[in-house]
Amino acid sequence: MANKSVAKKLKRKTSRSPSANGAQAAPAKWVGQPIRRKEENRLVSGKGIFVDDEKMPGVLHIKFVRSSYAHAKIARIDVSKAEKFPGVVCTLTGPEIKKQVQPFIEIGPGGAQKIADYPMAVDKVVFQGEPVAAVVAETRLAAEDAGELVEVDYEPLKPVVTAEDALKDESTSIAFPALLSNATSSLPSGILVPEISSTTATTRSLPLPRSSSPRLSACAPIKFT
Repeated sequence: MANKSVAKKLKRKTSRSPSANGAQAAPAKWVGQPIRRKEENRLVSGKGIFVDDEKMPGVLHIKFVRSSYAHAKIARIDVSKAEKFPGVVCTLTGPEIKKQVQPFIEIGPGGAQKIADYPMAVDKVVFQGEPVAAVVAETRLAAEDAGELVEVDYEPLKPVVTAEDALKDESTSIAFPALLSNATSSLPSGILVPEISSTTATTRSLPLPRSSSPRLSACAPIKFT
């Protein structure tokens, strides 16, 4: 009852709010109004169809094995037990993926182009939950059960969770060693904006907001100079 009372008060307040010129504003057609939804009937009656409901011949299911560490080297991956599990079609690891695809295109100047980022971790993980292996099977349950059989050994590295700590560039906290730094870009600390008056034309510098591109384990900030 309390919620209905509040809703009625808000509705009356919205419909009576004057416009900028003092005239009475017309009630809003959509905002703040109860709208009858047209899709609910099929959903509440169990007639909704989702992607997972589609059953097509030959469809396979994939289970990703993800890192439990935020930053670590991958010492060993053993998928032999998973490959023998009934219903498993194949397994994939980061090194196998690397041989078949090109790294993602890195959008950024300078050192960012040195980052080799693949769909799965190759030799180290740089955020918790990064995929390290994949199991493809005939059913979802088989893929999930076989995924539990994948063995991964890690050598934990120091995780970094703030841009400030990442800029310290400690050797064990650099996410991508090829960069030799966690700063992927360097930008000026302000932008010049022209100011024109009746007597003179000058420029002044406006500070840019703080910006970073965190990778959760070892941040990759944009450094302002």
